[in-house]
Amino acid sequence: MQQVFTQKHEALTLVGKVEEDRLKLFVDCTLEAPVAITRDQFVALLPNTIPADFIHHQVIDDICAALAKGEKVEARRVAKGVASEDGADGKLVLLVKKFSTDAEIKEDERGWVNYRELHLFENIRVDQAVARVYPPKPGKDGTDVLGKRIAAKPGKPFKFSGDQSLKVEEAREEGSSYQVVKAVKAGMLVEDNGRYQIKEELVLPKGVDAHVGNIDFIGKVIVRGDVAPGFQIKSVKGIEISGNVNSAVLITSDGDILVKGFIHGGEQGRVVCGGSFSAAVAHNLRVDAKGDVVIIKEAVDCQFQTTAAVRSPRAQIVGGSAKVVDGIEGKRLGNDAGKPTHIELCSDQEASPEFAKLILDIQNHEKALSVLKVHLGPYTENPARIALLKSPLREKMEELLRKYRTIDESRNKLLGRRKVMLEGALFIPVVRVNAQEFFFSGVRVKADEEVYVFNDVLKGPKTLEFSRETKKFELVEIRPLESSSPPKEQDTKKK
Repeated sequence: MQQVFTQKHEALTLVGKVEEDRLKLFVDCTLEAPVAITRDQFVALLPNTIPADFIHHQVIDDICAALAKGEKVEARRVAKGVASEDGADGKLVLLVKKFSTDAEIKEDERGWVNYRELHLFENIRVDQAVARVYPPKPGKDGTDVLGKRIAAKPGKPFKFSGDQSLKVEEAREEGSSYQVVKAVKAGMLVEDNGRYQIKEELVLPKGVDAHVGNIDFIGKVIVRGDVAPGFQIKSVKGIEISGNVNSAVLITSDGDILVKGFIHGGEQGRVVCGGSFSAAVAHNLRVDAKGDVVIIKEAVDCQFQTTAAVRSPRAQIVGGSAKVVDGIEGKRLGNDAGKPTHIELCSDQEASPEFAKLILDIQNHEKALSVLKVHLGPYTENPARIALLKSPLREKMEELLRKYRTIDESRNKLLGRRKVMLEGALFIPVVRVNAQEFFFSGVRVKADEEVYVFNDVLKGPKTLEFSRETKKFELVEIRPLESSSPPKEQDTKKK
């Protein structure tokens, strides 16, 4: 300890000492004889710079009592200063969940865990605030035991590190200022060694399964492995899968979907694509696409519905159905066993998911009307006769008739919507079905109300061409498929 003062009082020598931090004052008292000293006299021997509230009067009373008995006093703490409080460092507060492989596992009220919903990240939109950077706080000065100021250390500022996908802006709120970090791009927030960025691509190196869960991403999803049964991938800008897909759901609103391996749909799996869909092999798969459907090797028992074309000149397309606007091309259509393979050449409206749902609703209404018609019997055509029935049969039939009329009115509205959609539909004047090698028996092609059925094997390359002007099919030498996108006035016709 450091000695800071020496004072004498009668037979008493008082020595004051402080520790290195100068926050505590200790005294040693050397006596030549017992000394009678009061508290006030003792305090008067201390440096007058010491704030009064720092002095421990009870300790001084004990010292005075010991001195009166002639006892030696050593290292008694008689005063204590106030330490400084260092300022808090600036900090980064995330407002969104950054990408992490640490899953958020939640149990329901029964203790079950849904491993399909693991919430590995949060979708970020353009100009969305993703974080705040708060400035450091200045801290609070202290006072040493002798009354001198102890300067507080200010907090260290937080230095945000990010790339050009993020911008930092100044902000104020309720008298405080801070910086807000906003996204320049849409995607997810990623941290790499303290550096932040918004990534527009989500890359999953080991596939999609219970370790990853369902994916719903605002950007593009790239899967390096397989997609396990029962899982779903939704994206805005496209999906690319290096492996296989089994009984999974793939949905993208704006981009393309590419499956480099095998994709099996089954009862649960399907593909909804705002762009083009491509796969090496597809089996029992339903595809709704706005762009082309491209199969590299084979498609078996699939349902293709596209407002463009099925362009698969190297693939065999067997079974299932294809509803297309721009036509269909395959290496082989059907197989030598004569498996039914249905192709419908339609308008852009008829190939849309909205139209398919409308048709399903109409069919459900018509089924309900058929059931009610059976129960109503002749009263369907002659409802006035219901008034002649006795109660309670009369009331029952009146209720069935009300239901029939309500459903019939709803069906008529749906039929009106279908008429409006078809009136604005886009048709290609000449639409084609191409087979590079073979048309097999069992291939059935429908356009408008006309149907062409292949009853025998036809060797290609050949084109089955349908003219909307003549309403006739014609087999010709192979010709390229037309395209309705972008539509041109001279080669399109509205029906």
